[in-house]
Amino acid sequence: HCVMAIAEGWGVTSATVEPGDGFAGSVLLAGPEVGDPARVVRTPEGDVEHLPDRRTAERLALIKISGRVAQQLVRRGGPDWDGARADNEQILSLLEEEAGDPEELNRWYVYLERRAFNHLTTAAVWAGVVGVARALLARRRLSGDEVR
Repeated sequence: HCVMAIAEGWGVTSATVEPGDGFAGSVLLAGPEVGDPARVVRTPEGDVEHLPDRRTAERLALIKISGRVAQQLVRRGGPDWDGARADNEQILSLLEEEAGDPEELNRWYVYLERRAFNHLTTAAVWAGVVGVARALLARRRLSGDEVR
């Protein structure tokens, strides 16, 4: 997630491989604000949420997909679906808002998987993925500065 986030112009605030409630680790992103007032909604609890526009949704989905793609590359037998389940649910939620129908959603998802694979399998990028992964395994938590 970290390497793709940086490639997509987002900042990384922190990353951890320490499990939490429903996740095996997490990356906190610092990204562009979504300023379209038509995309601001209130949750039933009264909280304000900013819905991403199509480009932002795609970028966030690409960042999330890259974690699963990296797992596939490392494990060669496929990703740890338990670890990727929450990401996959968030990816589908982001894309469903913008996709016109299920076929478009599927094509978009496959396209983003291919983009993630192509980006992550370049030598310099993969070296960054391996470097962040090794640092996380050694220290369990990294600041954004350490990730960069």
